[in-house]
Amino acid sequence: MSVKCTARRGNHEEQPLRSRCSNCYTSVSSKSAGNPIQLSQSDDVRVYGKKIGLKWKEKHPSNLGFRLANGKSKFGWVRGLVSKEKPSFLAIQETKLNSVNASWVFSLWGSSDCNFVQKEKVGLSGGQLLIWDTNKFEALDVFNFDSVVGVRGKWRMDCSFLVVFNIYGPHDDSKKHQLCDRLLCCANKFTNEACLFCGDYNEVRSIDERLNCEFNIARSKRFNEFISESGLLEVPLGGRLFTRVSDDGLKFSKLDRFLVSGPLLDKWRDLSAVALDRKHFDHCPIMLCEVEKNYGPKPFKIFDVWFDEDDVDQVVSNAWMEAVPNNWRKDCFFRNKLKKVKDALRVWSRKKFGQIDGEIEMLKQAANGFECKAECGGLSDNEKLTWFKCRNL
Repeated sequence: MSVKCTARRGNHEEQPLRSRCSNCYTSVSSKSAGNPIQLSQSDDVRVYGKKIGLKWKEKHPSNLGFRLANGKSKFGWVRGLVSKEKPSFLAIQETKLNSVNASWVFSLWGSSDCNFVQKEKVGLSGGQLLIWDTNKFEALDVFNFDSVVGVRGKWRMDCSFLVVFNIYGPHDDSKKHQLCDRLLCCANKFTNEACLFCGDYNEVRSIDERLNCEFNIARSKRFNEFISESGLLEVPLGGRLFTRVSDDGLKFSKLDRFLVSGPLLDKWRDLSAVALDRKHFDHCPIMLCEVEKNYGPKPFKIFDVWFDEDDVDQVVSNAWMEAVPNNWRKDCFFRNKLKKVKDALRVWSRKKFGQIDGEIEMLKQAANGFECKAECGGLSDNEKLTWFKCRNL
């Protein structure tokens, strides 16, 4: 999943993490960027065990949890997806892993320019992982509670605050209700900051989001109440009607979604969620990105009559030599230069020719008048000459 926004790449040192709301969250700190943010002593146990002569059966971490019975690696597929899409954040639910170390995450991400927070599996299921690009995002707080892991920090491009939650909803009704209350608490606490709630909520909003499976009105009502009370908005989903398919291919549900806050929409106005091919999974991966809407350049008219004037070259030259804001993007710098020339020509044209657009419109109306007159009778030679000139504009 990705919030697609361009940011400069560089080496940044991750700051110590701290929790802002100890009554709701478990905060775990990391000494430096790239270190795993987790409460795990497995590495220490392994070191001390080797000192006293214990032998460990090594198993490559990419084989843990991310492997199908037919031998096709889910790990490799996810790594390929990350390499292709280059997300700023990656949220994974149902990892079925006890814990992962930094090298495993770096391998999945494709580089060490990342950090992460995780929740270990419970029994044979569960497990969550949230990874982010440390070149684009500086983590300040991490959250780990109930069915949620999350991170709060600053988007490096403009130093604005951003909060991301990775959610894996429970199946139990009482726990679903509790999760909604906790998420509502989070939304209210960070009401003035850009917030993204993403993941598998294990719940639908309407009967249309289920096919050939049970629909619970009460649970759906409570889920919709949470969304309404929190002020969050759902990003419309494209690519698929449903995000989860049963193993037998008969039952369909829309369980995965992106909920965003108002400040986040103010920052990224053209967000789009797209469900991708689910490949090895029963859930479709969903990508969140900002779609750049390009309607083409604004029209700028150049009139042939301008080139008959001796001073037009000087107007263009002077405008081009004027200073413009120094932007690190060369295309933006070039655009600003052209805008200077456009504005200078507009002012010069008005002084030289007046409101030329208005005059052209008047001549077009005159041409239509001559044409109507020609249909009813003959035109004089002068009228014909004026008519042809007007039509050529």
